[in-house]
Amino acid sequence: MIWLEPWWSTEHRDDAYRNGFHQQLRRELAPGHILYGLPVRLIARGNGDDALFALRDGSGRVAQVHLTWAGAPERLPWPSMAVYASLDAWAEQPCFPSIGSGWQSRPVRRPRRDRAGGTMKQWSGAIALWALAGVAQAAAAAAEPAPSACFPARIGDLQAQTYPPEVHDAMRRQRAGKVFGYNAPAYRTAVTVYLLDKAQADSLEQEFLAAESQIAAIHPGTESTKRGPVPLPFPGRPSEGKLAHYLWTEDGDDIGSLLWLGETADRLVKIRLSYVRPKPDDQTAAAMRHALAALRDVARHVCEPGQTEAGDGLKKPSVRLQPLPRATP
Repeated sequence: MIWLEPWWSTEHRDDAYRNGFHQQLRRELAPGHILYGLPVRLIARGNGDDALFALRDGSGRVAQVHLTWAGAPERLPWPSMAVYASLDAWAEQPCFPSIGSGWQSRPVRRPRRDRAGGTMKQWSGAIALWALAGVAQAAAAAAEPAPSACFPARIGDLQAQTYPPEVHDAMRRQRAGKVFGYNAPAYRTAVTVYLLDKAQADSLEQEFLAAESQIAAIHPGTESTKRGPVPLPFPGRPSEGKLAHYLWTEDGDDIGSLLWLGETADRLVKIRLSYVRPKPDDQTAAAMRHALAALRDVARHVCEPGQTEAGDGLKKPSVRLQPLPRATP
């Protein structure tokens, strides 16, 4: 079968990779869900959290599931999914169906060793420490008023990404969420911002652990280099949140990734950023600086768009982000 973007086959992946997704799916399914108790096999991955499973019940059916990465069974009917009579029936859908959003993942290799013989984790610690300090200093130094436009079409070299209506519908159904994305050609930077309903969320720490589990499942061999409390310059004033930095290698590229999680009175705010890290050390530092600037600049535009139809004005944020409890790095 020829797989069209954004889908790719997982048949070349090892059992550990597939079993991670099998276990996560079982973790999310509650009694009464159509997939509850059915044996499955992961056969493909799509955009972000979309996964395609073959149902191993002799029917030949496949199920496309949008994983939520919750740590416990979801409320019905989540996780959202669609069942097809066969793989061919699924493939006949226009452009291959997509019911979720997020990062597109690719086959991953174990972290490479640097030219001096150490792993990326060994030589990246200093960079990660500098990264955490750099974000904090950037937020504290942002004395000028933050822009009031919520998620504009362009932020510096970052260009807003357009998601199809079904993606926004899926986000609204799942935890009344909203998603905004930006890409920049420099270092192939990608930023995704999730605004999630706090009433349907776990504690901040549990949400952070769930997000980390998602990263580890999608990118086996991921190494966490540093984490700690870091403020970001949201509109109004710098606001505390928890930041972590990760490294992995895929398709011969060294990848750096940032995860930040904070909250407002009504929302959890999750920001994920990835970028390609050049091999020369001096360029690696430049890539990190660009990533930190992108994280800061996007944060200055994080506010709640109005609930009106497209084309109406955006409202300014009505609440400020509340500081998080400080955690030990």
